[in-house]
Amino acid sequence: GYRTGVALSQDGIHWKDSPESPILVPGPQSESSWDDAFVSQCCVVRVGDWFYMLYAGASNNVRQQLSGKDGMAFGLARARHPEGPWEKYQGNPVFKPADDPLKEREQDSAWDSVFVQHPCLVQINGQWRLYYTGWSRKKDARNPAGAEYAVGVAFLDNEHKADHFLEPVDISSYKKELIYSNDFNLPAKVIREKD
Repeated sequence: GYRTGVALSQDGIHWKDSPESPILVPGPQSESSWDDAFVSQCCVVRVGDWFYMLYAGASNNVRQQLSGKDGMAFGLARARHPEGPWEKYQGNPVFKPADDPLKEREQDSAWDSVFVQHPCLVQINGQWRLYYTGWSRKKDARNPAGAEYAVGVAFLDNEHKADHFLEPVDISSYKKELIYSNDFNLPAKVIREKD
């Protein structure tokens, strides 16, 4: 499955794989595994002395209904250096699809019910926002997968920090809003220069 690597550059144009790549690998397969198929589409932020990575993971485990061939979720990892070693949070996944991804395919579902992909964690005026892509099933979708893709944002409470290792929080409980939707996959990315 997919693994997450890191590339280095002095000028932002010429890149070279780090000798530490891959820096994050799929977890072991078990009855409760959720990221044993792949780990990808990450976002890294620095908070204090730690780097935090929010990443998309999926499992081949058909018993696991929050991720896998019919869904994806987000996990959290941390490291002291961007090249690792990275430590996965024991309470993963921290952000899950809105509905049961194995529900009947003929039914329309919530805009982020099947996959959550492309996490982008940004702090604006002291508030953490998670921009991400959601995937849903729509009867009238124009693509062969019967999917509608959307970009949304989840707002995290100001009282919670990004350090989930010290203060575990299920971020899927936070307020979410739909920003944009269409029939094609759109990565959710935000570039911030200043508050």
